[in-house]
Order: sequence, then C-alpha cells, then structure tokens
Amino acid sequence: MPYSYVNDNYCDCPDGSDEPGTSACYYGRIFCKNTGSTPKIMSTAFVDDGVCDCCDGSDEPAGACVHTCMDHTAWEVQALQDKIAVVSAGLSSAAERVADARAARQLWPERRRLVEADVASKEAALLEAQVGKAAGEAAIKEATSEQSELMAARSATKKDKEEQKQLLAEGTGVDSGAEGQGPAAADEPGKEREETAEERARRVASRWTTDTGESEAEVADEGHAEAEVAAVDEGAAGEAPVLNAEEAEEARFLELLKGTTTRVTEASKTLGETTRVLQALESEMESLRREQAGLDKLLGEAAPTDFGPGDALLPLAGKCVGDGGSHFVYEVCLFDAAHQSLKYRPQQKTNLGHWAGFAEDHTVALFEGGEDCGLRGARRTRVRLECGAEEKLTSAGEPEVCAYEATLATPLLCTHAELIKAQDELASVLQRREELSAVVAEEVAESAARAAEDASRQAAEDSARRAAGIDGGEGAVKKEL
Repeated sequence: MPYSYVNDNYCDCPDGSDEPGTSACYYGRIFCKNTGSTPKIMSTAFVDDGVCDCCDGSDEPAGACVHTCMDHTAWEVQALQDKIAVVSAGLSSAAERVADARAARQLWPERRRLVEADVASKEAALLEAQVGKAAGEAAIKEATSEQSELMAARSATKKDKEEQKQLLAEGTGVDSGAEGQGPAAADEPGKEREETAEERARRVASRWTTDTGESEAEVADEGHAEAEVAAVDEGAAGEAPVLNAEEAEEARFLELLKGTTTRVTEASKTLGETTRVLQALESEMESLRREQAGLDKLLGEAAPTDFGPGDALLPLAGKCVGDGGSHFVYEVCLFDAAHQSLKYRPQQKTNLGHWAGFAEDHTVALFEGGEDCGLRGARRTRVRLECGAEEKLTSAGEPEVCAYEATLATPLLCTHAELIKAQDELASVLQRREELSAVVAEEVAESAARAAEDASRQAAEDSARRAAGIDGGEGAVKKEL
C-alpha cells in the first residue's frame, strides 16, 4: 500500500501495522525505543491519549512529553548500589558470626550433658507433683463423698423422726427392736452381706444423733430433764442455756458438715497449687526435651549435620525465622522443622516437614515428612535461600495442596562472587548511562526542533489563511476536508 497510508489515522492492515503512531487500531502495537531505559511494545490504544506511557514520549505528539528514560537508569543505579551495600555488610558480619558459632558448637556436648541431667531431675519433681495431684484429687473426692453421705443421712434421719411422730400420733408406738429387721435378718450366721443404703445412712447419722432405740417421747423427756439439770449447774456461771436433744443433734451435724467443707476447701487449694507447679514443670520438660532432641540431631555421630560450605549457615542452628503473616504465619527452623500456624492461634502449629538437607548446591533447603495430608501424603516444604540484609522470610505460601514454598534471606549467604557481579553490573549501567546521555540529548534536541518546525509551519499556514480572507469559518472547514 502507499506509504501515505501509514499513520493516517485509519486502520488499513488487519494486524494494525500501518498505524504504529496512532490509536486507530485497537489491536495494533507501538514500539517504544526508550533510549536510556528498557524498550517495550504496547497497544496503540495508548497513543495520543494525553498520557506519556513511553519514557521517551514517542507515544504522544512531539514536545508533549518530557524525556524521563534517564531517570529509569538512575533507579537501576540506586538498586545496584543498595544491593552492593547489603552484600558488603553481610560479608563483613558473616565471618565473625560463623567464628562465634563454631566456638559455641564446641560447647554443645557439655550443654547436652547438662540438659540430660536437668531432664532427669525434672522428671523426679514431675513424678512427685503428679503423685501430689492424684492425692489431692483423692482427698477432694473422699471429702465430697462424705459430704454427700452426711446430707443423705440427715434426710433419712428426718424421715425416720417424722414417721415416729406420725406413729405416736396414731397411738401405735414404735417397736425399735424390730426396726431394721427384714429378709436380711434371716441371713445365715457368719455370712457377710452388703450394707444397705438405709443402714449406711443410719450409721453415718449415728455420729451426731442420740438414737438408742428409745421412743421420741422418752428421748424428749430425757433431753428436757438433762437440760433442766444443766441449766441449774450452768446458770450460776452465767452461760447460755443448754440446747435440747434435737438442737444438739443439729449442731453436731453442722459441725461435721463444716469439717468436711473445710477439708474440701483446703484440698482444693492444695490441688490448685500442685496443678500450677505441675504445669510449670511440664512446660519446662517440653522445652528441655525439645532442646535435647535438637542437640542430639545436631551432634549425630552417624550423619553429622551439613551446615553449608564453610559452615556458612551454622549461626542459624537452633534458631527459627518467621514471616509474621497477616493470617497464616510461617516459621522455618533450619536443621529442624518448618511450621505453619494461624496468627490468632500461634500455639497450634502444623508441621510442614522435618529437616531433610540441602539441594541445588545449598541454595534450597528441604523439609519432608510433615503432618499427614490425606491423599496428598505427608506435607513438604522447599525453602529458597538467598542473600539479604537480615534473617527474614521474604515470601511463603502453598502453591500446591500440602506442598509449601518459601524464600529465606540472610546475610550469611552473601558471597564475594555476588558482590563482584553487582559491582560489574553497576559499572556497566554507569557506562551505558554515560554513552546514552549524548544520544538522549540529541533525541531531545531533534524532538524540540520538530516541534518548533511544526509550530512554524502551522503559524505560516494560519498567516496565509488570514491573508486569503479565510478566518476559520465554514468555508475553511470545507476546504480542510
């Protein structure tokens, strides 16, 4: 097609290739040269839209955009400078940290011996606390049972007295000698039988009642007589009157009930203290056993732990790094295990795998055999290791069901090779920036010249139209069309 069809604001080619400088074809593409930065290809829909999408301004009319490509190069320079600072700081601190960790490793055997001794002593104290807790629970159970028996016996005693009063009122009397007789009385001599509930109630009630088989009236008469004698004897001393038999029984019952209540209270208090001690001991034991297991793993004689080239990651032994997520919280403990928990339930951790070694030349840490995940098998985790300003999980997630991935940054993995590479990249960017500065200046000058030329031509055309008497009315529009 004629070259005049290019950028005529009409889409002639099906692929839009004839309109790279206009937005006539919504599926067309425009190439941004972006000298001094990164070239890119984008939709022609962004052409002449009043927004400078290309840093060299090639998507808009000449002079409409400021050339900012060199600013992009400045950001690249700053990023490389920051990386060089991080790697340098990591290298300067890593050597000292590894040396300290190696010195600490020499103390691991002694520490394991001390932990084992501490575990043994704590086990004895833990057993003593467990026995004390069991004894406290038994004491509470016994006192509570006695309270229940007292209350049941009291109810049975009151019932008996009411029945006696009813019989006396009816004039039939009570044959106390026959009381308690029944089928059980015909048991063979010497043969033991279980105590009935009624008999147990009477036995318990006998601890405070004065029931000797006499009638209610006789007991009452004797009680009144004793009260009169006691009142005469004690009246001279100015003491309170003696209680009658029924009141005395009630007082003795309350005294016994108070005693059992006091025992329950004291036993509960002791049990609470023993339980707190037991919980503290269990927590200490759990921590000690976890430390003991970790030391046993690190000091394994059959397969010594690999801490990376030159023991580079030795300072992370026994330490965990988390990401502090907003919902799920991930935690990686190199040489031990990886875990996941909910932010609001940090104590309920899911095991994502146990330490399984390194892969890909010590750039990936593997964790296998975590908690079961149904048909998916055991959970597993891959942790990408990289150089960073501090120990931190920069990313963590579950890209596949029960298969987790994370990235752990640490200054311990910063290498001299990485430093040299960053320095070379910076030198290359600075050199390229210097070379491109002249090119960019030339492009800016050309763009300004084109803009000035277009403005001059437009001014000349306007002047010619005015000279011909065309002032921009309807005739001018028709002529332009």
